[in-house]
Amino acid sequence: MAKLERRLASLETDHFLLQQEVRKLSHDTERNANSLDEFEDGIEEVAQMTSKTTADLWAAMAKRQQRIEQEQAAADADADAQPQPQPAAEAEPEADSSGAQPQPAVQAQQQGHGQGPRQKGEPAQRPSMAVLRAWVRTHIAPMERRTTTTGEGGGLRWCRQWWRHPDAVERFGAIYMAYKRLRTEEDATWLSVYLRDHLDPHIATLTSPYGPFYGCSPNKHSTTTQMLGADEPAATAGPSGTL
Repeated sequence: MAKLERRLASLETDHFLLQQEVRKLSHDTERNANSLDEFEDGIEEVAQMTSKTTADLWAAMAKRQQRIEQEQAAADADADAQPQPQPAAEAEPEADSSGAQPQPAVQAQQQGHGQGPRQKGEPAQRPSMAVLRAWVRTHIAPMERRTTTTGEGGGLRWCRQWWRHPDAVERFGAIYMAYKRLRTEEDATWLSVYLRDHLDPHIATLTSPYGPFYGCSPNKHSTTTQMLGADEPAATAGPSGTL
């Protein structure tokens, strides 16, 4: 009898402990459910923020693209509005009294440095500084911002006031005229030709540590650059005593 009572007491104790474990498990389950609800609320909030940020990003990109197209249209309109200079009449080469035929090098020089005679009515038109600045800001400056984001440009040189460098103005003008000429070609490879033969060589020279921007940085223009210049030759007496 005593043994049975001890057994019942042990069962009651086990039952009590089991009830405690069940209550604890129920409490943990409820707490986990609440945490899961909070987690889902957080995910939904982040998703809403991400959606809004993405929409803002797309809107900013669309606005920037629209601004680029407007600047390009204004630059093209300005270039088209400039008066077309009339080509000067080409002087006939003087006949050689000896009757000898001109040398091929002389013929090439008379015909435009070996590139053949230029078609009349299509003179090379140099852009105004306003047109050139707008074109460089649209087509060149964004590329240089991407390549000069580390320190002093990772070896590249760039000047925010490039128009203060005459040699840079000449090169950008050459790139501009090549771009305007080649983009009218019907050949699908015109862009590859433009990049290979015009843009890449000139940009490599402009951004070289030995180029016109060697003293500048992507953030400021340097006034230490100067033209090389040239001295006038000294006057010397000839054999007959004349200069």
